[in-house]
Amino acid sequence: MTSETLAERSLKRDDLFRTFQLEKFNRNKSVPCVSMMMDINIQNLEEVRHIYNRKLPENEGITLTHVLIKAVAIALKDFPVLYGYFDGRKVIPSEKIKINLPVSEGNHVEYVVIESPESKSLPNIAGEVRDEVERIRSGVGTFYLVIKKLFALPRLVRSIATNVPFISIRNAYRNYGNFPITNFGSFGAKIGIPIVSAPIIGVLCLGMIQRDPTGNTEKTSHPVTTLPITMVFDHRPVDGAYCGRFLNCLKGLVESNADSIFK
Repeated sequence: MTSETLAERSLKRDDLFRTFQLEKFNRNKSVPCVSMMMDINIQNLEEVRHIYNRKLPENEGITLTHVLIKAVAIALKDFPVLYGYFDGRKVIPSEKIKINLPVSEGNHVEYVVIESPESKSLPNIAGEVRDEVERIRSGVGTFYLVIKKLFALPRLVRSIATNVPFISIRNAYRNYGNFPITNFGSFGAKIGIPIVSAPIIGVLCLGMIQRDPTGNTEKTSHPVTTLPITMVFDHRPVDGAYCGRFLNCLKGLVESNADSIFK
């Protein structure tokens, strides 16, 4: 296969995902969003992660993202509305947590979906992420194949599949997941405020890690590593109190009970 052919295939994938984005974020699917931001001290979490990685082969190391996928899922168990769907009138519960992780590829974004990460080991989560990223890099990502098939349908049929609530929710649960975690920090952005697209209820955005080797604060002089996070949510099915409790649950887990995430 020539490099020109590979370039053409890459361009077609870019165009397909751009079309998907246009349909995903059309005006009919826009929702009234609220954002909440918080800093989490990940100093201890990172120290535990580095110790954990010493026991693993170098090419099977656990990244901070892998750890946070599991931590977020553990926290979500007590906040089921956030991983349900909202059809405009009521919340549709989900049986399982399915984390959606956007991955940059070419000039577009594809998605890794991890089912029930709260019940999986970190090596299993890392392996699933790596395997799917490899498929994405090879041009056969799971979600890419789904939307390639979707966009091969007649426009009317595709409109029904993406706009009729019970059909779109069923397809989202099966292929897209129910709680996205996006990492703006990987691009050097301190914080980010993503958009929520119906029927998803909440999105968590990770910012760029902030390191203070001196830890010069009123409470401590130890090194401090913080992760800014932003929770964006549809304000119709949930309110700030509910999401605030979720963020504080996640913060408490990461800062005070990090060892439990690695079990």
